[in-house]
Amino acid sequence: MFKIRAWSFEAGKAHHAVARAEFATAAEAEAVGAVFPKSILPKVGHTQSYNGESQIVIVGYWVEIRVSLAPTAGNDRNETGIKRYRTFRKVAAKNGFDVEFDATNNRGWMTESEFEAAIA
Repeated sequence: MFKIRAWSFEAGKAHHAVARAEFATAAEAEAVGAVFPKSILPKVGHTQSYNGESQIVIVGYWVEIRVSLAPTAGNDRNETGIKRYRTFRKVAAKNGFDVEFDATNNRGWMTESEFEAAIA
């Protein structure tokens, strides 16, 4: 499942959005990452932790898509960022990936309805 965190620094305007899904194996993450077009810049990576003996170990893998929605020079909207977000949602739906918004943090994270209204 992809969780989206979107936030705003100004009421009614989206600034960034990050969609992230976590996996147990690198193969799973790479397979899901390969589904998305390179134009939306999917990233595949891993999460590290210490094992108690001062050694770093990999504890999980992820696919992440980051979208900047900050206004660009001379434009009130970042149309490229909006297009990348919509492409992500379209590809995720086509491939049956669950997507949900995570607005549990109080640091300006937006709900899905707030986000969709901001980019409409």
